[in-house]
Amino acid sequence: MAASRFRIALPPLLACTARPAVVLAALVAVLIFRRFSFRVIRLLQANQDHLQLILDSAAEAIYGIDLNGNCTFVNASCLKILGYKDSSELIGKNAHNLIHHSNRHGQPMRIEDCHVSQALREGQGTHIDNEVFWRRDGSSLPVSYTALPIR
Repeated sequence: MAASRFRIALPPLLACTARPAVVLAALVAVLIFRRFSFRVIRLLQANQDHLQLILDSAAEAIYGIDLNGNCTFVNASCLKILGYKDSSELIGKNAHNLIHHSNRHGQPMRIEDCHVSQALREGQGTHIDNEVFWRRDGSSLPVSYTALPIR
């Protein structure tokens, strides 16, 4: 007896007229891949949560930026010290424009003159102890900081 053919709704790459055994094998492969993907995502999320707990246990303000200067992570102390309520107020936004835009006299600081940006550009760490960061409410905060590029 010849196997009958039928049409089944599958993801676009699998949509075809096929024998039931072929469709079943494709579905099993998709389900295994999805299950594996969900496991990987859960593991990555657990690692991210664990790293955030470590960051949040530090009393010092810690934040990270990407190559464009946008904030990629921030710890609880940083939020508290700078007066932000939630990390979403900083993550994805340009850190220089938010917290390091001006010098202690309120004069604009060009990004080219910013020691944090310089450390990122040159790949060399730096320690500064005579600048200010700017809080959410617009007040300045004298800071001593170390900027270290992560390689």
